[in-house]
Amino acid sequence: MNRDKIPYASNSIIALVMLQVFINLSHGKSLIVTFVPGVIFSYMLCLYLIRFHKDLSCKKHLFVIFLVALAVQFLHFGEEFSTEFYYRFPKLYGGETYSTTSFVTVNMISYALFLVSSLSIFSLNSSILLMPFIFFVVYGVCGNAIAHSYWSFDLEAYFPGLYTSFLYWILGPVLLYLILGSKKGVAIFMGTFAIVLITLLKVFMI
Repeated sequence: MNRDKIPYASNSIIALVMLQVFINLSHGKSLIVTFVPGVIFSYMLCLYLIRFHKDLSCKKHLFVIFLVALAVQFLHFGEEFSTEFYYRFPKLYGGETYSTTSFVTVNMISYALFLVSSLSIFSLNSSILLMPFIFFVVYGVCGNAIAHSYWSFDLEAYFPGLYTSFLYWILGPVLLYLILGSKKGVAIFMGTFAIVLITLLKVFMI
C-alpha cells in the first residue's frame, strides 16, 4: 500500500469500528444520537486534515490544551458518575440504564485511547491514529458542551454533567481553532455540528 494512503485506511477502519461498537453498545438510541454523529463529523475532519497535509505534531499549544481538556474530562466523568448520568441519559432515548461497571470501563478505555492517539501524533509525528484524538475534540469536548446544555435547557432543570461541561464551551473552540487555524472554519464546523446534534437529540428524545 502507498504510504500516503495508510492514514486514510487506518482512520477509516478506526471510524468503522467505532461506529459498530457504539451502535452495539447503545441502550435504546442513546449512543446512536450522540456518538454516531460525533464519529461522522470526526471522520470528515480527519479526512480534511490528511488530504491537505495538516501537521498537528508541530502545534505544541494544541497538545497542552488537549491535556487540559482531558483533565477536565475526568472531572466531567466524576460529576456524571456522582449524579447518575448513566441512569438518566439512556432513559431519554428509550434505553435501559447502563451499569456502573460498563459506564466506568468504557470511559476509562476511551481516555486511554485518547491519550495513546495524542502521543502518536505529537511524539511520533504520525496521523495513523488521528481518529480517536479528533473524536475527543469533536464529541468529548464540543459535543459534551452542546448536549449537556441542550438537555438542561430542554428539561428546564439540571442534567447530570452540566456544570463541568461549561468549561468545554471555552476549550472546544480553542482546540478547533488550533487544529483548523481559522475562526470562520471553527464557526462553520461547530455550528453545523451543533445543528445536527441538537436536531437528533430533540427528535429522538422520549
